[in-house]
Amino acid sequence: MKENVNNEELFRNGSVARRATMSGCVADYCTNSVKKGFKMCRFPRDPKRRKIWAENTRRQDWTPSDNSVLCEVYFDAEMWTESKTGKHMLKKDAVPTVFGELQNTQESMPT
Repeated sequence: MKENVNNEELFRNGSVARRATMSGCVADYCTNSVKKGFKMCRFPRDPKRRKIWAENTRRQDWTPSDNSVLCEVYFDAEMWTESKTGKHMLKKDAVPTVFGELQNTQESMPT
């Protein structure tokens, strides 16, 4: 699903498209960014959906800002749809669910 994107591309979360002018992914241990060719997905504005996304990231003592984003790798394939123009975009009710393996690996590493 990795594709070349730039900061001018529009991304959809819910029904509102927003310009992607953000830094990298907020998931723990993730260094993916638009500059590295990953699609970034802004946290939803809807408080209920935003809370679910935040809880799914499993970050301790953290609250997403209006500019917080997750990269495409945290969304299962069924969370994506194709627009009429052929671009991949998140479905309106998409939820990030792919977190466990990387975080569990990192948590079990000695410090």
